[in-house]
Amino acid sequence: MIRTVLFLLYDDRPAHDADRQQVFGRQVVPAILDLDPWRFWATLGDPESNVKSPAPYKRGERQLAGTCNVWLYADQDHRNFGAILTEAGFDWHAYRVDESVYTDYGDSLWAKPRDWPDGQRSPGVVAVTVLNRPDHIGPDEWFRRWQGRQSPVSEALQPRQKYVRNRVLEPLGHAPALAGVVQEVWPDRSHVSSLFKFFRARTPWTLAINIARMLASVTSFLELRQIRTAMAGEYLLKTGVQRLGTRT
Repeated sequence: MIRTVLFLLYDDRPAHDADRQQVFGRQVVPAILDLDPWRFWATLGDPESNVKSPAPYKRGERQLAGTCNVWLYADQDHRNFGAILTEAGFDWHAYRVDESVYTDYGDSLWAKPRDWPDGQRSPGVVAVTVLNRPDHIGPDEWFRRWQGRQSPVSEALQPRQKYVRNRVLEPLGHAPALAGVVQEVWPDRSHVSSLFKFFRARTPWTLAINIARMLASVTSFLELRQIRTAMAGEYLLKTGVQRLGTRT
């Protein structure tokens, strides 16, 4: 049996500090690979992803530094992986999630099929957004609005290379309650900094229409004041095709 654990990473270094990237690559990655998870990929704030977030954190809030998606075998304890992150200076919250890839590389006009190896930084920048379910919407209806409405609307309006949805099944340990986490890969920083590129608009009129359509969809399942997005780079670290449930 395979289960997916998503780690939200925090530390006190600046949002896109190169030192964090070096610590992660030299210390965290080899140690986690030594534990032999089934799959492992991560997002991490790095110099190449230094662009203003479309939904920035507020002054005084602790910003997300990155994420780790680790697919574990039944006999593996997520706390052993968390200990590696702690030793490297990261604080973390862990969640068991249902990870689903809505759009992968090569599925849209905005990205060719993946042709780079595990361990090499992916092209583009990632927007990592933590989702909280408003109290007035039940879990099933909230999930329907997110994955049944928002996903196709955003796919139609935005030029993403990849879109990963993580539905939280349960928090692990003392992690606070959370509904989901999305990881959206954009072709480059200009697609985040330019509203016209962000919403696939060529004229102010089209931009206004697309923004209105997006706001109607987003506010049907989220509270705008609670949305926070961190910008990062994507690192695919162990993705080779393997037979489910077996170790290589």
